[in-house]
Amino acid sequence: MKSPAGLVLVLLAGCGGGASDAVDGGPTADASAGGADAGDIDGAPGEDFDMKASDFECILRWPKVRGFRITNKLGHENQAVALANANTGGVYPVGTLIQLVPFEAMIKRRAGFSAATHDWEFFSLSVSSSGTTIRSRGTDTVVNQFGGNCLSCHSKAMPQWDLICETNHGCDPLPLTASQIATLQMNDARCP
Repeated sequence: MKSPAGLVLVLLAGCGGGASDAVDGGPTADASAGGADAGDIDGAPGEDFDMKASDFECILRWPKVRGFRITNKLGHENQAVALANANTGGVYPVGTLIQLVPFEAMIKRRAGFSAATHDWEFFSLSVSSSGTTIRSRGTDTVVNQFGGNCLSCHSKAMPQWDLICETNHGCDPLPLTASQIATLQMNDARCP
């Protein structure tokens, strides 16, 4: 599906499309390994999730919080969703994956991965019925298909929101209506 005409700003959940800045993902945790107990929102010490193209899936399978989709690849989905629904902010657990649209994403990496991005890694994706291709990924140089730098937008979020942009978090407004966002999500080519 083509993006709506006039989309020129960075979208909520990551960005992508232009420059690539490869990063050393460090040790990776097995997504099926579970992770921390329910009381430990940060997860197990040293926990990380280095996304591969095959780890991305139909975003309609994940819980929807306001306009975005959220999951956690290390078994901390309940904690991530609770934090997304909280009105006070906080730090997302490692392995949290957030997408507003199918072709952009951000995932929370291990503590110390990137101080500038609060340990988030941004992705530009190509999606089709056969799966996902990572077009670019990284921290401070990933840009969306319209030339907007992910970190430049997300760094405008007030500190308590852990670089997550929403209408009242301090980021620039999106040039998309809720209906347009819903249409992009419903047309995720990876969904049956």
